[in-house]
Amino acid sequence: MAPRTVQRDLLIFGWVYSGPPIMVIAILVGPSCITWMVVTVGCLSVVLIYGDIAFWVHLVRTYKK
Repeated sequence: MAPRTVQRDLLIFGWVYSGPPIMVIAILVGPSCITWMVVTVGCLSVVLIYGDIAFWVHLVRTYKK
């Protein structure tokens, strides 16, 4: 039961909450080549990746058994 729940949670979190924001921001900012926008997108990407890692840690602690 736990592995399927973890897999479902990771898919939902990764595809719904992390992936689309990174893709949309990168598509909008990528062609502009404005330095401050590229740095901002980099910082936002780091924050979203940190959120993914924190979610992984939460899942590992929840389903450690």
